[in-house]
Amino acid sequence: MTQPPIRDETRGPLARLLFAILRAVLTVVVVFDEIARPLYRPLVDWVASLRIVARAEAVIARQSRLSILALLAVPFAIAEPLKLLGLVMMADGRFRTGLVVFAFAHLVSFLLVER
Repeated sequence: MTQPPIRDETRGPLARLLFAILRAVLTVVVVFDEIARPLYRPLVDWVASLRIVARAEAVIARQSRLSILALLAVPFAIAEPLKLLGLVMMADGRFRTGLVVFAFAHLVSFLLVER
């Protein structure tokens, strides 16, 4: 028989504090994403209107499902660690460079997800 999940009351004060901080950070990230979406939408539309993107979409449409999954997974495998690297750089005192890396990684993710 499996044990029920641990409730907040049984966790120590440090664990509760860390989970509260995590929830706050995730809330800020989600709110930022929702606010930024209308701002980068014109960029997504412009990229979508490029002829090379239409050709790439036609080539991708002819691929198998597994190939398409791999084509999406490779950029995400690069962009997601870059987001973490940007956060680490900001925490390490290289705020501007970290912010640029973080923003670039988000932009790549947004462009892929929106297309």
